[in-house]
Amino acid sequence: MERACVTCSKTVNLHRIPGKEQLYICQNCIKILPKDEPDIHDTCNSICYSCFINPPSFLDISQSTIKKICYNCAQKITKSGEKRFINIKWESIVKNTTGISKYNLIKENIDSLKKSFKTILDKIDNSRNLIVKDQEKIVGKINQYFKAKLEIVDNYKKEIETMLSELLKEAKNEIWDGNYMNSNKKGVQLIKSKRSRNLLNERNICNHVVNHNQIDEALFKLCEIEIMPKTDVISDISLMVFIRKTRPIFQIYLDTQTGEMLNIQNQFAEWGNQASWCSYENGDILYTGGESLEGISNKSYLIIGNNNIQQVANCVPKKGHSLCYHEGLIYSIGGSLDINERYNRLNNTWERIADPPESFGSCSVIAKSQELLIAPFKRRYFFAYDIRKNTFIKIGNVPVNQNLSKLLLKTSDAIFCLSRNNVLMSNPDGRLWKIVSNSIPDLNWCSLGTPSYYDKKFYFILDDFSLYMFSTVDYKAQGIKINKA
Repeated sequence: MERACVTCSKTVNLHRIPGKEQLYICQNCIKILPKDEPDIHDTCNSICYSCFINPPSFLDISQSTIKKICYNCAQKITKSGEKRFINIKWESIVKNTTGISKYNLIKENIDSLKKSFKTILDKIDNSRNLIVKDQEKIVGKINQYFKAKLEIVDNYKKEIETMLSELLKEAKNEIWDGNYMNSNKKGVQLIKSKRSRNLLNERNICNHVVNHNQIDEALFKLCEIEIMPKTDVISDISLMVFIRKTRPIFQIYLDTQTGEMLNIQNQFAEWGNQASWCSYENGDILYTGGESLEGISNKSYLIIGNNNIQQVANCVPKKGHSLCYHEGLIYSIGGSLDINERYNRLNNTWERIADPPESFGSCSVIAKSQELLIAPFKRRYFFAYDIRKNTFIKIGNVPVNQNLSKLLLKTSDAIFCLSRNNVLMSNPDGRLWKIVSNSIPDLNWCSLGTPSYYDKKFYFILDDFSLYMFSTVDYKAQGIKINKA
């Protein structure tokens, strides 16, 4: 292959590039090669692998040997273009020498995040090890229990074996002594009587009974494992708050019980009265409706992460409605116009669903399986919305009063309803209800936004913007003071 300058492609007056086999540069281009004094970011004082001109001033992103490139080339090389150099986009980090400090900060945060991930996995391993130890203890106790039972059987066999041996010996002696016909010894009688011998074969000598149903029931309760939902592992346990007649968004952190205003530029209207908002699985928020001086709003906004807000498709003008997330869609139920619809984020559209059989007005809604459970404030009964059939079913025999607020809360194995002083509970089906407590405060139980469930407690914001907590263990509810961050 003909030698040529890697910069200008000339074939004369070539010099080998230091540290680069089979690569050459001409006499004219060599003048711009780096000098002898080392660059602070290039301890090897080599040159950029991409342009072969500038000192590389490289960064080691992956803590492994990578190609060295200069800042100018770094801004042109992307993940999709030159994968052999780096595995993230350089231009987002390295634009000038200040990119070093930015990279170091990112790298420090990544290392901290990795340590946190390792801590989580170590905790899971520790739980597993404890389960194995408990298993060994329980298996040991079971083995000891059955060992004692087996010893009883073994000892019994030895006794029976000795007894039968003595009977046989006794019968033989009677025969040798010539007393066989007149002997009344047990062994001789057994030899004489076919019926007695047959009875020996038919007798249930040793029986045992194991209550498998009782064992199954005991095993079911023997080791109960409570696993945190995957989304809760990585989510920041917090609640978003949109205070009416203001533009900022506030976030309340439940672990520290502190609140702060998010750095989100709201270029849209002020937040309305009786609006509703709901969380997606990833923590994004859909905000809809509300009333202001301009009237009832049909605006919808999507809050992405904690730093971006954008307006999405308009909904039906509404206030006092309730939002509920289910399998990628957010359902809007009840409210001032009693128009039910659902928002599809993928195609940014609202779709109207079945009208209610009777007016819902303000209500509380939760999702379960392929249904929405609805508790209208003005009714003394609930409704279930069948998502697949697009129909409503009335649920009677609910011990609640009409014209009272109701707050539905759902765990994996139970549904709760807070109303006045009472706490109602149902199985996950939501059909059979009973009162489990009548000692909570007499408040207007509702929730601004989606409640958060953490450590067997629900956290939610009442309509007066106070933070409340409900325990699913002792069925108590109490207010929580919010401190400024």
